[in-house]
Amino acid sequence: TEIYGIHPRKYGTEAPDAYTYWVASGRQQDVVSDLAGQRADYVLDDAFYQQHVRPLSERPSDRTDAAVASTDPQLLDFLAHDHVPSVARAAINNPRTSPATLHSIITTAAAHTPDPHTVIDAIRHPAVTPETLRHVFEHRRDNEWAAAAHVTTSGNCPPDVLSRAWEGGDDRATAHPNFPAEHLAAALEAPTPAVASNPRLTGEVLTKIARGAASRSA
Repeated sequence: TEIYGIHPRKYGTEAPDAYTYWVASGRQQDVVSDLAGQRADYVLDDAFYQQHVRPLSERPSDRTDAAVASTDPQLLDFLAHDHVPSVARAAINNPRTSPATLHSIITTAAAHTPDPHTVIDAIRHPAVTPETLRHVFEHRRDNEWAAAAHVTTSGNCPPDVLSRAWEGGDDRATAHPNFPAEHLAAALEAPTPAVASNPRLTGEVLTKIARGAASRSA
């Protein structure tokens, strides 16, 4: 069993790497009580723990079912940080998962190396904020995970990130509906399949692209 967030690690200290705190089966409540007595930085609310966390089965399939069905953002936060990827992904893909949980999963990925598909799902979640996506893009070279490359595929990717990604060679950015109009005009000077799929293009523009492609292949 694991309890999330009891003693966050801080770089440069000897604090445990405990966005996950491992607890032997049957000892969860004892550990929570001990940590509360030690005045730990954060302990799950006891009423929430008793109602939601303690009854969860040790079987990952049952935690996955809970992650799919839950409408409780606090429980979904707990399950999104589960050490079993299938459980975490089920929570991440729940539409009730909060922007704060998505931000946590994404921005701690370099330190905690979760399943990369979990991070990609978080990046593409409808509730992820433009601020979180901007953070991902701006720190993409600091992270040791490839999920940052998917930031331009998120529906909430902000225009400034899309334009910077395109200028850096990411052609996928041109297909995004948020891609800035001034850059879209420049991209259409040498159209690619990605820019041709931008939903803002008119039928006239698409016809022009198709005729240009046909003349080049003739």
